[in-house]
Amino acid sequence: MFNLRKWLLDCRAAFTRKADAPRAAPPPITLKQLAFAFEREEIRLEDGTALTLAQEAVNRWTDQSARPVLRPCALYELNSGEYVAIEHAAGKFVAGRKLDEDWALAVLIDMEAELPPKLQQYLDSGEWRNKFKKPLRDLSYWSGKEPLRCEAKLSAHEAKVPELIREIVRAGIVVVQLLRGELNKNGKWTRELRGEFIVALFEQYPVDPDRWWGPRDRIPPATVGILDLPWPVGTDEMRVVVRDMQALVEPPLACMCYCGRRIDNPDAPTYEEQQAAEEVLRLSAPLLEQLIVRLQGHLEALVTGKTIEKLQDEKIVRIPSSDAFLAYVLREITGATQKQIAKMIAGATGGTTEQGTVSRWLKEVDHWVAQSNHVPTPDFKLIGKAISVDPSVIDLGARQDARTPRHREERDDS
Repeated sequence: MFNLRKWLLDCRAAFTRKADAPRAAPPPITLKQLAFAFEREEIRLEDGTALTLAQEAVNRWTDQSARPVLRPCALYELNSGEYVAIEHAAGKFVAGRKLDEDWALAVLIDMEAELPPKLQQYLDSGEWRNKFKKPLRDLSYWSGKEPLRCEAKLSAHEAKVPELIREIVRAGIVVVQLLRGELNKNGKWTRELRGEFIVALFEQYPVDPDRWWGPRDRIPPATVGILDLPWPVGTDEMRVVVRDMQALVEPPLACMCYCGRRIDNPDAPTYEEQQAAEEVLRLSAPLLEQLIVRLQGHLEALVTGKTIEKLQDEKIVRIPSSDAFLAYVLREITGATQKQIAKMIAGATGGTTEQGTVSRWLKEVDHWVAQSNHVPTPDFKLIGKAISVDPSVIDLGARQDARTPRHREERDDS
């Protein structure tokens, strides 16, 4: 006879045994999954914990992105449920530390990696937001924390201030044009040009103690910046302009270019803070342009021996636009007329350009070049696109006399 009570008791006992059974630990990383030699060895974390990843780790994520980190990072999930972040270089163990769920989640999100179920559930709960969402810090927070300085190949005793100022002006012109949105280039190109300005403004020059020009009662510094170099007589106002320029751009650039970021470094700026710094720098473009123009004027006064007021009476220093430089280069390369140049620029940029506008641009750049100013490196891709609009202009060939190409044909503006 079927015993219903006994059957129910047996089912309850089976269910209880199943529920109380210990959960099997996930298998460790197998030898086939090992990527680094240090995973097979015992390593010691920053808190003194010793572990062997091949035996204790059940999951691993590696950062394959091209972000500007100091060292590559790998994140491991252990049998115990803890997370360990390992910094490595050339496949060798460098440093390691345990991370809580908050930091492990942040690292995996930064890696754009697939989250394990436990962290995915934690992410969906939204509890982490209150811990990681911080108010934007003032830009002055990064001043001095991450210097923009780099050591120069030129020693402090060989550096000549007028030449350094000329380089600041040249690089500053391009940065202003970038901030005004006149040079539409890729991110790598933009960073390189921005880097030229940073180097020109914040470069550090090694000092030879035997040739130190400062007080003899103190040990000289290992390096000095441009403001600490021996400046020529009569350049005090120029020095003030350089100091003001450094004070204007150093905080946002220090935040934007912050490098050496560690996983748990609280000083590292957030994405929102770096975006805010870039906007501050963009809004500073008009003031930066004024400082560059003033610096250019003082430099010319130093070279010519005239006062800045007299130079300002003689001419107005203006930085030509990128389109003006494009028109100038097209004229010098092709010898085209102003009407042809207007057609080429309009076809290359998709805008509307008149012959009268080209005439004004060329006068501005001619005036700029006449003052011994540097013409920025042209965008050869854009020039090629412009020439392809009207290829007949290249049939003229190079001139064989001493006259400039623009005199080959009758001027359009006569």
